[in-house]
Amino acid sequence: MYRESASRVPGARLWSREPVGEVDRNQAILPDGCVDLIWLDGELLVAGPDTAAQQTTIRAASRYRAIRLPPGMGPAVLGIPAHEIRDARPLLAELWPADTVRRWADQLSAAQAGEQYLLLERLVAGRLAQHPVPAVTSAIATAITGAVAVADIAECIGWNERRLLRHCRGSFGYGPQTLRRILRFDRAVRAARSGTPLADVAAATGYADQAHLAREARNFGGAPLSRIIGPAARARPGRGSAR
Repeated sequence: MYRESASRVPGARLWSREPVGEVDRNQAILPDGCVDLIWLDGELLVAGPDTAAQQTTIRAASRYRAIRLPPGMGPAVLGIPAHEIRDARPLLAELWPADTVRRWADQLSAAQAGEQYLLLERLVAGRLAQHPVPAVTSAIATAITGAVAVADIAECIGWNERRLLRHCRGSFGYGPQTLRRILRFDRAVRAARSGTPLADVAAATGYADQAHLAREARNFGGAPLSRIIGPAARARPGRGSAR
């Protein structure tokens, strides 16, 4: 019972998972370069940017409400470098003052489902109003999504490659080459789930060939792409995690 929708926060997505069944189950959550802020069982959690598939326990009896922040937005909202939460699922109270988190948690607990989305958006929008995503971060994310060489990105903004690497680790959680590979793999998975033949997916998303895509599927997904996009994985999984 996973659902995803647009958010009024530009670039962000809202997602939810309703209670279903009686048995908790494990699910592999694929890397996508994003950071999620998740409301789960009375607590606010953070899902940091991943470098590989994360085995996550989906709680059958729990209701998830979350906002997914696009690459580069997480540090502006959370106030910490992205690499500090890479491959991690900390409580928000581990990153922010406890009284601030408790105030938001109390409001979320008292709110109805639709209001919970509004509160998450208000929290994110308020933080972005104080600390917007730097324009250079947005420009780098756009360039990395395309085919611009890393050296050319650095030269275009007047940096050397070492400075670009430091900025990318703080803004995205990893260096520019890793971010590019993860974003390309995310596009490939989405295309494959739409029913596009894998050879066509490889060509359309910039892989040298289908074997190249298969290697990246094992690197980032831990399994062949055909298994990753199997019937149980057709709907994009949420990144909610039990601690």
